[in-house]
Amino acid sequence: MPTLTIIISLIILAVYIFLLVANKSNPKTNGMLMVVQGALWTVIAVSNWAENTVVNRSCYIIVIVLSFICGIRELIKQH
Repeated sequence: MPTLTIIISLIILAVYIFLLVANKSNPKTNGMLMVVQGALWTVIAVSNWAENTVVNRSCYIIVIVLSFICGIRELIKQH
């Protein structure tokens, strides 16, 4: 894995862990958590894309899309 990918992964992972710890059942925090999770899955998928099977690629795509959709829905919810 290239060094830049590792650095980006570690930064996104740190933000993800921070949001998990800071999560107080706030919809905006939950939304950001899901968006960051989608970004983390995207980095993982891109770095492993060539070595994976069609089934693994499909699973990556599904998890990424669902993470972003759920995150965006939480962020635009009106409470």
